[in-house]
Amino acid sequence: THSWLCFILGLGFWLSGTASVWPQTTYTVDASVGNDAHPGTAALPFRSIAKAALAAVHPGDNVLVKPGVYPEPVIIAGAGTSQHPVIFRSEIPGAAIITGHIQPQGWPGDHAMGAGATQNHDITWRGFAVAGGQSYFQLRAAEGWHIDRMTFGGGQNGINIRAHRVIVENSTFRDLIGHAVVAVGGHHIIIRHNHIHHINTAGIYDPANSAVTKFLQTNGLLIEKNLSEDNVGPGFWLDWENTNYTIRYNVVKNNKGKTAAWQGPGIWTEINPGPGLIEYNTISGNSGAGIGVLESPRVTVQKNTITGGYACIELRNLDRGSAGLHIHSATM
Repeated sequence: THSWLCFILGLGFWLSGTASVWPQTTYTVDASVGNDAHPGTAALPFRSIAKAALAAVHPGDNVLVKPGVYPEPVIIAGAGTSQHPVIFRSEIPGAAIITGHIQPQGWPGDHAMGAGATQNHDITWRGFAVAGGQSYFQLRAAEGWHIDRMTFGGGQNGINIRAHRVIVENSTFRDLIGHAVVAVGGHHIIIRHNHIHHINTAGIYDPANSAVTKFLQTNGLLIEKNLSEDNVGPGFWLDWENTNYTIRYNVVKNNKGKTAAWQGPGIWTEINPGPGLIEYNTISGNSGAGIGVLESPRVTVQKNTITGGYACIELRNLDRGSAGLHIHSATM
């Protein structure tokens, strides 16, 4: 009995330790000396990140990218897990420059409503510069993606999130034509420690409709410790059906309107059921209100420092038709 028990326990531990863990492989990419016919080793690297994205398909795989310019679109074919993501990393932060775009293979569409990007999940991107490109968005994020220490600039829009559990942190967004970040339908999205500046400065996007950042139908959204400045449009804009959101410890300053002062507020929460918490933000020099609570109930606004603009806090109730939302249970 003792022998059989030891055998069963040992088999159980072996199965639990091996069934969910793939052999973890590191691939190397080098635009200067690589070749996509190579096996992607340190001695014989791939030339393109796109090739590595087809090879690194198992949890725990790593892709190390040498300095250089990578013009091709990068389409993710595999997936990781929350404990063992697939990691793409620039060897020197900012020295690997992607002029194509990045997206999961299973992308539901740039205007899909809801968190449909569930395939190709749990991917980490770290240290790349994404510049220019012809794509509508420079990066499209699927479920469990982690975007860290990245730079986005010189293109149409930065990041499009249609998924759950996405983290965007320690990154810079600058000189984009329209948006830094858009998110629709996901839960537990985190936007923190980012610098968002000079977005929509030409006024191509109408700030009365869409510009700089926009969040719709999220649950548990956290926006904290970011700097949003010198944009045309709202510094942060939660527009329509966001619940359980928190906006805290941000610096939001010098955002302007396109054709009217009110189009350049610091923070807007608009048509959101809540509850919402807006606290400990420093807001200054925006052409619109510092904080706008627009047709949004169950909001707590506390412990912010607000200067400039035509109002520190603006409360508005317009008739929004079928939405049926109006301000109540608000605490200032």
